[in-house]
Amino acid sequence: MYNNGSYSEYSAYFASVQQGHWCHEDASKCPCGGGGWLLSELDIWVACRVHDGPHPEWLDAYRDALDEGGDVTALPALPTFPEPEWEDDGIPF
Repeated sequence: MYNNGSYSEYSAYFASVQQGHWCHEDASKCPCGGGGWLLSELDIWVACRVHDGPHPEWLDAYRDALDEGGDVTALPALPTFPEPEWEDDGIPF
């Protein structure tokens, strides 16, 4: 699928990273280090399929909730942003 020339090297890398082939049961051998997240070469955080942990961008909020004895499951979800509406520019892709 990725070797037929229709995908770039980055596309193939992204697909491989998203599938989680890099995960390892042993936290000392897993690229996530047991923390549950890998920062890929494309500067994208990818969740580990084996280890679970708070998203690195929310570690401060997670630690603050733990220090205060709060419920870490009540932390807000990562913000999502709606796809902007694009005007048709006539370009076919």
